[in-house]
Order: sequence, then C-alpha cells, then structure tokens
Amino acid sequence: MYIFQLTLRKTVCRVVALVTVLLAGIAIAQADPIVVSGSATLTSGISSEVRGPVNLTGTNFSASVFIVGGNFGLGNCSTFLAGLNGPCTSGNVGGFVVGTDLIGTFTVNGMLFNSNVINQMNMTFSGPSFVIPAELLGASSIEITAPFSFSGGAASPLLSEVVMLQGQGTVHVFLVQRTVGIFTGFFLDHADYTFGSTVSGVTVNEVPEPTTLLLLASGLVGGVVYRRRRRHGIRH
Repeated sequence: MYIFQLTLRKTVCRVVALVTVLLAGIAIAQADPIVVSGSATLTSGISSEVRGPVNLTGTNFSASVFIVGGNFGLGNCSTFLAGLNGPCTSGNVGGFVVGTDLIGTFTVNGMLFNSNVINQMNMTFSGPSFVIPAELLGASSIEITAPFSFSGGAASPLLSEVVMLQGQGTVHVFLVQRTVGIFTGFFLDHADYTFGSTVSGVTVNEVPEPTTLLLLASGLVGGVVYRRRRRHGIRH
C-alpha cells in the first residue's frame, strides 16, 4: 500500500511538472536549440528504477542535476525493489525525466536556477533497444554500446524564452551477473552516456574477467559512499 501511495504521489507530481512545461512553452517564445556536451551516469536507484548525475554545457547554458526518477528502458535491468522485474534479458537505452525527477541547478545567461516545479528542466534520451544473445547469458558481465540522441528544455517565469536543448552521443551499459532477491542473472551496474561522437549501431560484448571484478568492486564502494552521504545529510 505504501509503495502504491508513493508511486501515485510521484506520478501526480510529474503530471503537474509536465503541465507547467507545456504552459510555459505556450506563454513564451522558444529559442533556437542549444547543442550541449557533457555526460550522464545511471545506476540502479533506491527509491526509483535508476538514478545518477547529469552534467551539461552549451552556449550560455549549463546544468548539474541528479536524476531521482523518470522512466527509462534500463529500468528492466534495475535492482530496484529487489529486482522485481527479474534478471535483464533486454532493454532500451532511452528514457525521459521531467521537473521533479531532477534535483540540482541549471544556469541560463548567468542566471542560476534550482530545478523544481517552477524553474524546471526536462530531458529525453532516445536510443535503440537491445537483446542479450543467448550465448552470452552465462557471461559474468557484458557491455552494450549504442548511439543516443538527446533533447530537452529549461523554463522559468524569469526567462523570456524556453531554452531548448539538443545533443547526441554514445552510451556504454554494463550489466553484471548477481543475485538480487530471489533472482540471479544480469542486473544494471552502470550506464555511461557521453555526448559527442556516435556509434553506428548496437553491440553486445562480454567483458573480460578482471574488468568484471572492478565493476563489482566499484558498485560496492559506490553503494557505501551513497549510504554514508545520506546518513551525513540526515544528521545535518
């Protein structure tokens, strides 16, 4: 029941945020799209399917935000809710986040804004789907490489225009064999989105064993650091 209420509350917030963006787009003019560069890293979330930082820069624009919600095709591979979806056998590298799915700041023409329902950003990552070949289902870890395109926007009552964003790049998704809840199989370790050049298609390859061990170690360390930061933030 609690999970249902939490999901419903988050859904309502997202709808309100989306309506705000649409109204802002009607009320004020749209500027020419700004081509952005930067990166994003997604891991399995604790209160959502995926989470992670996004850092973008462009002409008279920058953003440093953290994804805490949204809807991503990599959610099929997340360990969220003890891997409720089961082990990952397929997925999609695309997804979108709106308003309250993001925390952090963005800057337009030197003006700093906190990302929220009033001053908000939205982001859409578009990319292909992938299927893990049967012959790789027994591997310790795999890497999926694929192209992605990006579009987004930033709006505020203090801006005379909706700031439109666009970009492209390559994403590397790392899945690792692990046991989560009652399931054993591939789950998301992390996905690195790097803006810039793109690859021509999707590839799925086995990751060498030493790299697999590093991925597992980095995942454990990352989890410890995140929990310590949360406890530190609560105390203060």
